[in-house]
Parts: sequence; C-alpha cells; structure tokens
Amino acid sequence: MTRDEILAMKPGRELDALIAEKVMGWSWGIIGDLIPAYSTDISAAWEVVEEMGDCLHLRQHGEQGEWEAWFCGYPNSKAHGETAPEAICKAALLAVMDG
Repeated sequence: MTRDEILAMKPGRELDALIAEKVMGWSWGIIGDLIPAYSTDISAAWEVVEEMGDCLHLRQHGEQGEWEAWFCGYPNSKAHGETAPEAICKAALLAVMDG
C-alpha cells in the first residue's frame, strides 16, 4: 500500500486487519474474527503502541479536534485521524512501511 492509501483508510475491519498482519505479526490463519478493534478502541490501539516500542507522540489539535500521531525514530510516520486510535494505527502502518 502507498502512504496516501493508508492515510485515506477509514477506521474499521480492513485497517484492523492490516495492523494485525503488518504491525502485530499475525498470520492469516489466525486472523479471522479475532482481530481486536485497533482503529476504534483505545485499549486495543495501545497494544499497537506497546508493539512499536512505546515511543509515541500523540496530540489533539485544530478546530475539529483532529488527532496527530507519530512514532519516535520514524520521521515519515506522522498521521492524522478523527480519533486517537485511528491516528495511532495509521502512524504504525506508516512506520513499518518506513522501517
């Protein structure tokens, strides 16, 4: 996937499946219906942060309260989302693409 394709994704099962595979290292045989709601549930998104090494920059800004996230050591991982879990997931995918 390209950077633009990742940034354009909406929170949900497709984004969660990519996180499970690309960031969490799940194999397709165990994904099925077991995928946590990484892109919509902050506790599940925090598992992604832990997997990435806990060095996350996360802030809310702007009139609309948009969230911005990026991971230390991955300068090209900056991503935005309407919620913190969405921004975290997109930043994680960009980081693994970058590194």
